[in-house]
Amino acid sequence: MTVRTLLGRGHHAQGEIAVCDDEPAALAISLGGAPKLYAHTDPNEDAALLVRGEGGLLLAVADGHGGADAAEIAIRILAARAGPWTEAAWPCGDWKSIALSVLLEANAAICNAAARGGRRLSRTTLAFAVVRPRDPVIRFASIGDSHVFHVTPEGALDLARAQAHDAGRAPEGGTYFLGFGEESAESLAGKLHAADEPLLRTRALVLATD
Repeated sequence: MTVRTLLGRGHHAQGEIAVCDDEPAALAISLGGAPKLYAHTDPNEDAALLVRGEGGLLLAVADGHGGADAAEIAIRILAARAGPWTEAAWPCGDWKSIALSVLLEANAAICNAAARGGRRLSRTTLAFAVVRPRDPVIRFASIGDSHVFHVTPEGALDLARAQAHDAGRAPEGGTYFLGFGEESAESLAGKLHAADEPLLRTRALVLATD
């Protein structure tokens, strides 16, 4: 299993785009092309993850706020969970329950780190997806305004917003974070977008955050 990360705390040059290429996937991170005009704790608070195994890939992006701590913790929790997801044989089971358990674990870890003397206001959005070429679906999950775009010949579809639309409710964007406080499975389930998307006809999968 190969694990690659790009952490914002190491990329502060204005206009720089750092790239980590590991075919058939890649990571990129940037501080941006212009100075931030809003209050922030660290210059670059985001993080990205790529885990590659014999059976497939895990991709993730985290949009940190109030410091890079929360985004890095969320990425670390995902990396620790990714082994079975990317093995040759993986009996997935209920994907939404799996995604929810990861978010609960990440939220608890972020809150615990703050309670032990870390940055109290550090929080993060998160999006991740598992792609296994032998499986017929893409499994994705997101909270907040980190996105998973599915690119097909018809164009790019924001999967979280499409899922919310199909469920008959407005998509929540930029409202929810991991690290705001204690969460139960019930409270977090209402903030999570997690589902399967057919892999057939996929040209690309793009995870992005601002």
